[in-house]
Formats: sequence, C-alpha cells, structure tokens
Amino acid sequence: MGRHASHVAVVTADIIESSRYSQQDRRRLDGILRKAFEDVQQQFRDSIHTRMAFRITAGDEFQFVVSAIPQAFTVLMYLRALVAAGGLLPPIRFRASLGVGEISVPKRASPYEEDGAAFVRSRRGLEGIAKGGSRVRWTSLITGAPEVDSTADVVLCLATTMPARASSPAWPPTTSSGTSSSPSGWASDRLTRGSARGRRGGPSSLASGLLRSC
Repeated sequence: MGRHASHVAVVTADIIESSRYSQQDRRRLDGILRKAFEDVQQQFRDSIHTRMAFRITAGDEFQFVVSAIPQAFTVLMYLRALVAAGGLLPPIRFRASLGVGEISVPKRASPYEEDGAAFVRSRRGLEGIAKGGSRVRWTSLITGAPEVDSTADVVLCLATTMPARASSPAWPPTTSSGTSSSPSGWASDRLTRGSARGRRGGPSSLASGLLRSC
C-alpha cells in the first residue's frame, strides 16, 4: 500500500450507460472491476493510497486515491484497458475525473470516508463531464491551477476522442483524397486545423478548434 500523503490524486469514476447491462452482466461488471483493481494494486503497489470502493447510493460510481500523483493518469489508463478487455459486451467504459490536492483526514478503509480539496475537485470534474453531455469526453483533471487545467483539458480531449473514434464503424477517417489516415495523422490534421483557426482568431480560437470534437 502507498504511504500516507498530504497531497494526492483522487479518481472518481462512473460506468458509461450501465443501464444497458442485464442484472447478470452487472454482477459480472462488478467482478471485472474488482479483479482489475487488484491487478492495478499489484502493478502500482507504491502508488495506491486508498483502494477502490463503490458508492452505496450510486452503484455505478467508484473511487480510489493515488499517492504518487505523477502516476495517476497511467494508473487510470491501465485500469481502463483491463476492464475494457474483461470480456463483457459491450465493453466496459467509464468516465473519470482526477482531482489533485490536499487530503484532510488520515487514511481510511474507503475513499468515501476521506475528505479534502482533492476529493472536491474530483467530484466537480466528474459532474462537469456528465453535464457536458459528450459521448466521447471521458476524462477530466482539476488541480486548482487554471493554466494547468486548461492545457490538460485539450490533451485529455484528444486522448479520449481518438480511441472513441477508433472504435467506431467510421474509423479510420479518410483524407480529402479518399484514402485512410492513421490515428497520428488524424491528430496532426486536427492540430493543423486548430492552428489555422488560432492564427486567424488567437489562442482562444485554437483551443476551440482542438476541443470542437469533444
């Protein structure tokens, strides 16, 4: 288990479209998540502060705490890959918000018994994703530093939009000549279009161009 830390990254997540699963599949989903997190704990033994727990009043939500803040996104993506490959159809996907900041209580058995700025930010981020209504926006980061959060917003948009596009029947996208483009080429095209908008309208237009697909 990770050592006690005054600053942590809290991951709060909820399953996307969980109502589409039958009661039997929902039991399988629970097992897949728990088994995946056991694997996470083995792989990131020194990074986990508080193990995953489910929220009693919202059965599709879970939360865990990472003490090694720089590892938080890696831990999240590793968990996402494990649960998506868990064998359930449709594959399990979840929204997640990383809140970085202080933890104000000693370590408890469940993250839902803990509190602090990191927990407030993580909750705010998850609510923001849900209110946004995007089908491809899955990840948020709130650190309390606006310049960091705005940059991360663009990066996380691209990081989650591309896999979503890659899993759709329309992937890979085609170029103007009708040939398929690679994921890296698609990203470069998005960046080029965003840069062109930025030259015409300044930094805010560049950000808008990058985030348009979200």
